[in-house]
Amino acid sequence: MIEITGCSRRRLLAWCRSYGEYGVAGLVDRRMGGNSAKLNGNEVEALQAKLHQYRPNQLLRSDEYRGSGEFWTVSELALWLEREFAVVYRSATSYRSLLKECGLSRQRPVQQYKSRSEAKVMTFEEELEKN
Repeated sequence: MIEITGCSRRRLLAWCRSYGEYGVAGLVDRRMGGNSAKLNGNEVEALQAKLHQYRPNQLLRSDEYRGSGEFWTVSELALWLEREFAVVYRSATSYRSLLKECGLSRQRPVQQYKSRSEAKVMTFEEELEKN
């Protein structure tokens, strides 16, 4: 069934039940459509320009960003969007999508082992320089 229709058995059975109860009217798509975009195209372009031109530590107060403020995070974007555009999304995924739409990639912090010895790392790096 999935190969023919592209949907699951459960979905097909739900359609059959709906057809049995309501006829063809039960198969009509009742979704509202559209999206919940809160920024228009010009605003997204302006946002993209700002995000590429400035770092969080240049647009936010020092108590409003984490770390050195070199890179945009979801929390910093949310704070700045609310201040500049009066826009608040319910989901962090919406902010991530907006960052992606603006051409910024998701960065993951480098993982460090808790048992890492800085002295051993320095010794190793010194040996590399000698060779």
